[in-house]
Amino acid sequence: MAYLDFPVEIPKGTLIAKVSGKKYVYFVEEKVYKKDKKYNSDIRKCIGKVIENTNTMYPNDAFRIYFPNEYEALNEVHLESDKLILSNCLKIGFTGSFFGIAENLKITDLLIRYFDDDESGSNEVSQTILNYAAKVVATQNATIASYPFYARENLMLGGKVTSESTLCDIFKRIKKDKIQAFTRERIKLNSDTQGVFLSCDGSNIKTDSTDIEIAEIGHNKNGNEENQVAFTLVTEQNNYRPLILNAYKGSTHDLNAISPIVSLLKEYDINKITYIFDRGYFSTALMRKILNQNNDFLIMAKENTKIKQIYDKYYDEIHSFDSYDSELDMHHFTHVEKLFKNIDKSVYFHIFYNPENKQIIEKKVKIELANDMTVLKKLLGLKITEEELGQYSEKFDLYMENDVLTSFAVSKTWVENRLKYAGMFVLVTSKLSDANYAYTKYRNRDYTEKLFAMLKTSEDLEVLRSHDEDHLLGKVFSLFIGLIIRNEIFIKTKELRKNSKDKNAYTTTSCIRELSCIEAINVSGKKYKNIRAYTKKQKAIIKALNLDIKIIEKGLFSLNK
Repeated sequence: MAYLDFPVEIPKGTLIAKVSGKKYVYFVEEKVYKKDKKYNSDIRKCIGKVIENTNTMYPNDAFRIYFPNEYEALNEVHLESDKLILSNCLKIGFTGSFFGIAENLKITDLLIRYFDDDESGSNEVSQTILNYAAKVVATQNATIASYPFYARENLMLGGKVTSESTLCDIFKRIKKDKIQAFTRERIKLNSDTQGVFLSCDGSNIKTDSTDIEIAEIGHNKNGNEENQVAFTLVTEQNNYRPLILNAYKGSTHDLNAISPIVSLLKEYDINKITYIFDRGYFSTALMRKILNQNNDFLIMAKENTKIKQIYDKYYDEIHSFDSYDSELDMHHFTHVEKLFKNIDKSVYFHIFYNPENKQIIEKKVKIELANDMTVLKKLLGLKITEEELGQYSEKFDLYMENDVLTSFAVSKTWVENRLKYAGMFVLVTSKLSDANYAYTKYRNRDYTEKLFAMLKTSEDLEVLRSHDEDHLLGKVFSLFIGLIIRNEIFIKTKELRKNSKDKNAYTTTSCIRELSCIEAINVSGKKYKNIRAYTKKQKAIIKALNLDIKIIEKGLFSLNK
């Protein structure tokens, strides 16, 4: 927790405790009587760090909460670390472009409408969200501590440097109901009369904070246990724009996380929705819920009994020459039947078979068996334990005398079962009758996973750096705004990358760095001015982003004014 760099008197009625050789001041929120131990236990909050040999301390953000009057009485000059003056040279290109894209996407208008509810007209919350989001995208660093120093050297909305504590206070004003209202309008803006395709995916992000209630111990992707928060991301598949980012308890399964989003989107009254899921979301309850809402789904099916029965029944048709599609370079066959007895709607089972995928799986099976055979050869002539018997008896026919392994052979039945459905996958959809179109739509779902990677690597969300839940909600929403705009830069500059001989010249990171080179100098001590001409590369990037020079320098004009 950050401490302000000026002393205040230690409030009366507080406690002082020594931790790791240093003294801290605590405010006792309440006392809880523990029956088993028969004494009162204090629930307390650290509000400052003691200055040795004095009756003063350095306060932290919690001091504001528990002693608001004392805090307000302090000299404002001491409180504001944002009294850092602006640099004589301001970077204007990237932030100007960032804010221009936000305006083009109507994000600025929506932020002002739903988050700036004061009558002052300062637009403090919306400006802070965009400023912080721009900082994270430009630096790939979500640390709030570095924000004032970034703001000193870059053109920011509002033309001032905001302190860390003020930034945190503004994050706490970003509430869930406002985020939902903002989200509803964005989805409507990105849907049309034909409806909307929504791709959904989930991921977990770890945190070391003990004050985030939705953080829970759970297994990460590597199987390790850690304190984490679960996130679900929803992306619009026609223009690849992220629309929803929701946080859940760290142990929440993807399937449990998506159900409230489906219910919420029903309340939003969005035109026809087609949900696109991977096999982790395969659930009859979820599909029935979507159909009952008069919406549709496209989902990869698990290899359950029904799927295997269909595959076995139409095996010859699936593997026939007529089913081969040269465009996809694989076989596919479509079967139509009702999925639910109580719903009068048939669905399409698009069954795909790829011989190359089967060869890959077959090679893995051979390697797996070869490794096991190496172990079994060493066990010949030895007694087999129950654990070893359970590990190898399914894959091999084991021959033993008095519990001693005498010989073994690969189980043909096990191999046949492993390879019987290898190379096969099935897409189940209530809407898309064309197998090629369904495959293309599903394959594009991978973009949602790429957006998660973008959040984690390019926006530093690999680890949550938040000390409480209120602060977390506002911070993650701001990062989500950054994701929307960074993604727009990635999409809009695709043609530049495609037509450039140097494929690294117009990567998203390269474009951001190039725009950041556009600077304005304080030439007279009163006004900032861009004294250099824009380069050919800078002009190409700005044009690709559907911006112009006036938009880039709009914030500079406001600052000078």
